[in-house]
Amino acid sequence: MTSKEWQELAELLIPQKTLSLAELEKRYPPRRLPHQAWVTRIAPSPTGFPHFGFLYTAYINFRLARQTGGKFLLRIEDTDKKREVAGGRELIIATLKKMAIPVDEGPQKGGRYGPYIQSQRREIYLAVIKELVRRGFAYPCFCTPQELATMRRQQQAQGVQPGYYGSWARCRHLSLAEIKKKLARGQKFVIRFRAPEQAPALKITDLIKGPLTFPANQIDYILYKSDEQGLTLPVYHLAATVDDHFQRITHVVRGEEWLSSLPLHWQIYQALGWQPPQFGHLAQVMKLDQGKKRKLSKRLDPEADARYYWRQGIPPVAIKAYILRLSDASFDDWRRAHPCQPLTQFPLQIKHLAHSRGPLFDMTKLQQLARDEIHRLLLANPRRVYRAILSWAQEFAPDFAAIFSRQPAYSLKVIQIEKESRKDISQWQDVPNIFAYFYDELYQPPNWKEDLPERVDLTMAKKILLAFQQKFSGRETAASWEKKMRQLAADLGYAARAADWRKTPDQYRGHVGDVATVIRLALTGRRQAPDLYQVAKILGWPRVRERVENSILRIV
Repeated sequence: MTSKEWQELAELLIPQKTLSLAELEKRYPPRRLPHQAWVTRIAPSPTGFPHFGFLYTAYINFRLARQTGGKFLLRIEDTDKKREVAGGRELIIATLKKMAIPVDEGPQKGGRYGPYIQSQRREIYLAVIKELVRRGFAYPCFCTPQELATMRRQQQAQGVQPGYYGSWARCRHLSLAEIKKKLARGQKFVIRFRAPEQAPALKITDLIKGPLTFPANQIDYILYKSDEQGLTLPVYHLAATVDDHFQRITHVVRGEEWLSSLPLHWQIYQALGWQPPQFGHLAQVMKLDQGKKRKLSKRLDPEADARYYWRQGIPPVAIKAYILRLSDASFDDWRRAHPCQPLTQFPLQIKHLAHSRGPLFDMTKLQQLARDEIHRLLLANPRRVYRAILSWAQEFAPDFAAIFSRQPAYSLKVIQIEKESRKDISQWQDVPNIFAYFYDELYQPPNWKEDLPERVDLTMAKKILLAFQQKFSGRETAASWEKKMRQLAADLGYAARAADWRKTPDQYRGHVGDVATVIRLALTGRRQAPDLYQVAKILGWPRVRERVENSILRIV
């Protein structure tokens, strides 16, 4: 067709008045940002729960933007209405909020380069698709699903590349007159990209994978679909390239599963005369399963669901630290050298993101790292830890939340016991069990017949508790507590020091640790608990006395 015919075809297919590309360029001008600033985005589809890979990609994009003085955008790609699930958009937004990954622009945040939901950007896509038709880079295809299915079977039988291209692209060379006849008959159509003939191979330097070469795209992919009401929404290929351009995205860092779309996207940029952003493709997060690596799976792995981390109460700082560890091998050394610095000080480098087979997800390592990060947070800001525990509990453990929040000052003391050395919290879900004995509603008395140390019988256990009642007053210091405990042990025939018992075990019933275990059982219901003096101090003497008295009565 001639240039004039392409112009006429564009008006036939899209009769409504649209903005020109020049008008769009003026509406969405280049950003005024520092030199070398990155503008990145995360662009999920609301088709289900967010995957861990979404968190991984989002946080990397956020960090790369922030540390260069740029911007990080959230864009909801909802053009595939058939696969969209109710509440999917809200779940994406809530996930980023829960994980404390703030966006600079997005559906709720707003910004000059919106809307940030693709279904609200229809006028932009119509303007671009109309321009592609005018330039001869897009055309209507009237092939029915049945005709396309027959074509695919023929291609399979002949062993040729599947797809709509070359001689298989039956509508590619329709004349304007033929197109007018089909439109007059009301035949449904899609608009396809008219791939350049004899295009050279695509050679690019990926930000992560380095130099890459792709065969030129030859397929006339669908860019826009229509229904009885006319053109509806574009497919991903058009919408993503248009949005990245007019939202002035400078760097697209995404999963490697999108590599195959790069040749087509590059041709769309060329057809419109646009400078493509720089691309970097992240290897997919993997998991070891029976000695073999496979992709982290929504179907097989509960930790693939971003909501898993909410329910478990793994704090965002731990997830972020783990993402940095997965993505950049230098993180562990940095963290050891800078144990107190916030994660934002870690210089994430794009060159370190290369993984030939994908980073390996390991829940055990995540939990270990979470313990370290929670410990750091507890040392630096215990009130923040209290608020985080309470926030989690209010959503997932409301009964505990009511108990935990009843006396905030008391609970704050509880979570700080032995905070300098203890690292037993890897998720907020651990907290109700770890600290249960500090709350009367959760305290479980011991089974005195089964829980006593082997060198203490029931009769001696009662003697120990009675002697404790007589010797201790609740006014002890740490030093006097220890002195009295050793004296109590000696009075009952136990070694005041474990070392003495080990040297001459025949001279003693046992050692002071056995005696302390009996008192620990009475106060906590457990043989293992933090320093007994600190436990008693937090519980308060009235509660200590009550638990000892009740224990004496239970021992029969």
